[in-house]
Amino acid sequence: MRPLSHTAISTYLECSLKYKFNYIDKLPKIPRPYFSFGKSVHQALEYLYRVKIPPPPTLEEVLQYYRENWISEGYASGEEETRYFQEGKRILTEFYQRHIDDNFRPPLFAEYLFNLELSGIKLTGYIDRIDKLSDGSLAIIDYKTGSAFDLKRVENDPQLTLYQMAVTANIGLPVSQLSLYHLPSLTDFRVGPRHPDQIANLEATIRQVYQGIQQERFAPSPGNHCQWCDFQKVCPIFAYQYASPQERSDGQLTDTRIKEIVDNYGKTYSRIKELKKELENLRETILKYVQKKNFWRLSGKVYELKISSRGNWAVPAKSKSEKERITEIIKDILVAANEYEKILTPDFWVLSKKILDNELSPETIQKLKKVMEWQEIYTLRASERSKEDEESEEENTEENK
Repeated sequence: MRPLSHTAISTYLECSLKYKFNYIDKLPKIPRPYFSFGKSVHQALEYLYRVKIPPPPTLEEVLQYYRENWISEGYASGEEETRYFQEGKRILTEFYQRHIDDNFRPPLFAEYLFNLELSGIKLTGYIDRIDKLSDGSLAIIDYKTGSAFDLKRVENDPQLTLYQMAVTANIGLPVSQLSLYHLPSLTDFRVGPRHPDQIANLEATIRQVYQGIQQERFAPSPGNHCQWCDFQKVCPIFAYQYASPQERSDGQLTDTRIKEIVDNYGKTYSRIKELKKELENLRETILKYVQKKNFWRLSGKVYELKISSRGNWAVPAKSKSEKERITEIIKDILVAANEYEKILTPDFWVLSKKILDNELSPETIQKLKKVMEWQEIYTLRASERSKEDEESEEENTEENK
C-alpha cells in the first residue's frame, strides 16, 4: 500500500470511492486551472527560498523562473490563463517586496519531503517551508492560493497537525509556530503548536482511514463535492446519467419505462409528504377537541378513533444546546444521589418511571421536576366501524330527535 499523504487521507474521508479511483485505479484526472496556478506559484517560491546562503534571487529572476515554468494545463481559454498568470505575477511581486530585504535568511528547508511511520502506517508529504527561529524552535509554513479563510481554519487544520508530527519526529526540534499563508491577500495566519489531543485525534483518524483501505471499504459518498469530481463517468452515483438508453435497459424495463417509474415514485412520495402534513393537522384538531370535551372515543360514518394517553417526565423540547445543558444538570443530580450508575445514559424513560413510582428520594425527585417537564403523549388508533356500531348509532340518533 502506498504511503498516505494529507491529500490522500482527506480524499478518503470525503469519498472513499474517489480515493480508490485516484490512488488505486489511477484513473486520469481532469486538469484544473487552480491546480496549475497553485503549482506554478509554489514552484516560484521554492526557487526563491531554496538558496543555501544569501543573497536570494532577484525579483526579476523569480519572475523569469515563474514565466519559464508556468503550467498551462486546464485553462478554458487564453484569456482565463492570462488572468491567472497576471494574478500570480502580482502575488510574487508583492510577496517579494514585503518579505525579501537585506536581512534575508534562508529557511531551514524549502519544499521539505518527509516520510513518517505511525504504528506501521507509512505517511509522506511535502512542507512548503520550515524556518528556524531565533530561539532554536521551528516554524512550519504552508502556502495557499485558493479562497480566503480565517484563523479558525488554521487552529484546526489537520494538514498542519500532520506536518508538526513529521517535523518533530524527523528533525527533532520543537515546533513553536504553524502558519497557513494566504498568498492572494499576503496574510500569514499563525498559531502555536498543536495540543496533544489534536495529535491523538489525527492519529486515530489515520488509523481509521488505513483500516478502511486495507479492508477495501470503498463506497460513494454523495454530496456537494460531487460537482467537482473528476470521476463522475465511472461513479455509480452518476452512471445512469452518463449511460445510453440501451445501457439503461435491463432487458425487461426500457429507458422510457424507467423514467415513468421514477416520476411516479416521486409523485407518490410527494403525496405522502402532503398527507403526513394533513394527518398532523387533523391530529392536532382532534386532540384539542378531546382535551376540551374529555371524549376518548370518537365516531365518524365509516371510522372510529380510540384515543389514549401516557404521561412522561422529559427534558423540555428546546434547542439542542439547551437540552445538552439540562441533561448535564440531570446527570449531576443523579450522581449526587448515587443513582446515575443505576439509570445510566441517563435513560429518560427509566428515569420518568422512577419519578412516577417514587423510587428516588423526595429531595431528588423535587430537584428533577424543577428542570424537567411533564408531557402527555397521545396515541390515536383508527379502525373501520362495524355494521352493528353503525346501526346502533342510527337508533340512538332517531331516539334523540
